Amino acid sequence: MSFVINPGTIQPPLTAGGVAYGTGSSAKVSAAGTVGQVLQSNGASPPSFVSFSGGVSSVAMTVPSVLSVSGSPITSSGTLAVTYSGTALPIANGGTGTATPALVQGCGITITGSWPNQTITNAAPAAKTCTFNASGTWTKPSGYGTTARVYIQAWGGGGSGAKSTFAGGGGGGGFNYRWMSIACLASTVTVTIGAGGAGITATCGCSGNFGGTTSFGSHISAFGGGGGTAAASTARGGGGGGQLSRGCSATSGNPFGGLAFYVGASSRWVDFEGAGANVFSAVWHPATGGYYKGGGGGGGTTCGSPKTGAASVFGGGGGGGTNPCGGGAGGASSFGGNGGAAGNCAPGGTAGTQPGGGGGATTNGACKSSGKGGNGRVVVTVYAGV
Repeated sequence: MSFVINPGTIQPPLTAGGVAYGTGSSAKVSAAGTVGQVLQSNGASPPSFVSFSGGVSSVAMTVPSVLSVSGSPITSSGTLAVTYSGTALPIANGGTGTATPALVQGCGITITGSWPNQTITNAAPAAKTCTFNASGTWTKPSGYGTTARVYIQAWGGGGSGAKSTFAGGGGGGGFNYRWMSIACLASTVTVTIGAGGAGITATCGCSGNFGGTTSFGSHISAFGGGGGTAAASTARGGGGGGQLSRGCSATSGNPFGGLAFYVGASSRWVDFEGAGANVFSAVWHPATGGYYKGGGGGGGTTCGSPKTGAASVFGGGGGGGTNPCGGGAGGASSFGGNGGAAGNCAPGGTAGTQPGGGGGATTNGACKSSGKGGNGRVVVTVYAGV
């Protein structure tokens, strides 16, 4: 509309909320807008009220705790100022303060919870034990420091019992052990398990077979027991228990069965700890115990008295001997395998148990075999260092 201003009067009346503007030849008033709208220039055309659609009404800024900010928020104009707060810069970012990443669990350290509420416990990893009943490969476990210690235990195979009219039991396999630093061991070590001596099946009046040697790489060996000795008409001793060398069977120097090793010219065969065996006898050789690491000797025989295999603590027990009058029991072991009992033909000699038990003897004939020696064993246990 056009309007004329007269003294004291505006004609015609102006639109409430409108905005006066010029057309170049007259003055006019725009239509009123609504609440919240803004006036928009339309160039030479009349201005108009429009809804706001763009921009921000307030700008704020946040910073890490090691910094401070002032002047925030800005609602129209102003300056955002960032300054150092005095808090130590985290180690993870090149500073000297507390590290913010989650802590990582390591050897001897147990960490529970999540950052920043993590709990650290200094606890050594549990001992790890690997048992080998057959040959294989030991792999060094992870999670142990260089001060960890390794305890290696080894048993040789037991000797088998003889098969004859008079037959001695097989000697028990010897025991050996060693402590080593885990740092001295390769990442893998070959484990060889000595086989127990095979039982005698033929009708031959044969002595038993030796037990095999067990080894953990080149670090430790445990020797097998001797085979039981055989005779057609006279007493015979059992096979010797192994320890520092393989157990013996009957020889010209040791006609009644051997023990772990021979000492000088004392006419005595002894086990590992040096305890004396019985002096040689022309009648029979009683089995002698492997008091500690040596395997128990196999049972010798006379017609009136088949002999029980000898016991041991760590080495295998000796197998029982037999003759036409009956068979003896196998010797027990506290930590190794027990010796097998002797048999009179059927059911034959009983096998020694693993690790390293000597096999039981059996009488000759087309019947069952003598008892097989128990196979050896290796047990490797890793303990955390201090």
